[in-house]
Amino acid sequence: MYYNMIRSQGGTVRQSFGFAVFQSVMWEYLFEAVAEQPSIQDLISTPIMGAVLGELFHRWSVAILRQGPLNFGEKVLVFFLNPSYVINNGYRPPE
Repeated sequence: MYYNMIRSQGGTVRQSFGFAVFQSVMWEYLFEAVAEQPSIQDLISTPIMGAVLGELFHRWSVAILRQGPLNFGEKVLVFFLNPSYVINNGYRPPE
């Protein structure tokens, strides 16, 4: 979700990944650190897997949008895959 927040606004892969890493670190140290020590696995695997899945979902949703007019099921799928894109851009394909 963090990755696609930036990606859906025209951010690059690198910018989106940086934001995902930042948000993951903030979550681990500001919220979860109250109850437990931040784990190295969460600090490394969460942003990496989030970026991989985020980019896959971004590309998939953009490919659907570029096909032309969407039916209801395709709109639901695009919203499920990449809600940040729909919130920021509606169902318009990227330019």
